[in-house]
Amino acid sequence: MPNIAVVDDEEPMQSYLKEICLDFYKDKAVTVDCFTDGSLLLESKNRYDLIFLDIELGIDNGIDIARKLREKDKQVQIIIVSGFEKYKTVAYAIHCFDYLDKPVTPQKITYILQEFEDYAVFEEKEDHIILRVLEGMKKIYISSIRYIEYRERKVFIYTTSATYSLYGKIYELFELLRERGFGQSHRAYIINFRKVSLIKGREVILNDSTHLPLSKSKKKDFIEQYERFEVMRRHG
Repeated sequence: MPNIAVVDDEEPMQSYLKEICLDFYKDKAVTVDCFTDGSLLLESKNRYDLIFLDIELGIDNGIDIARKLREKDKQVQIIIVSGFEKYKTVAYAIHCFDYLDKPVTPQKITYILQEFEDYAVFEEKEDHIILRVLEGMKKIYISSIRYIEYRERKVFIYTTSATYSLYGKIYELFELLRERGFGQSHRAYIINFRKVSLIKGREVILNDSTHLPLSKSKKKDFIEQYERFEVMRRHG
């Protein structure tokens, strides 16, 4: 069952969100913990699957807290709660699960909780990431990703079946993937080692014959990481 955290400096809103979550999971043993500021959440020893995070938290900034949470736990799903439209782009850039506009209604919260359940992030066996891309919320399986490219201020994710795009920084996406068999061949490219066929000169050639750049500054680290990945895969 999911562990849920609610972070809001207004106790009535804490109680409101908690009550709706408990009602949604009334037949399951769900845990909902409330925090008045983000620092208390960051100090908590508990791991949460889903976090409702207010954007305005007194001295705390919800976006900064979200970034720190993402550094601490790459899998936690964060829902930003805000009445300010200006934060949406930033929230999606750090891969928040959703953005809940105020005023918050039970219907909106229930919809998000059902969406979270449908993805079943904490129960899914095959490794994947969930991103809010321009096309909507997408579950993207790690094994399907060929490579990722940054251009025109957007990140493009090329999979075996489709291409997805989102606004964000490529290094933030690399933080999600570096321990899952990916390397950065160039400041604008991330490559799935599973898809590499050949490394030749200043190029990485994928098993579908796609040619991608390998920069001089990244070449040594990329090759070392690829060789390490292959050794682990052969003995794993």
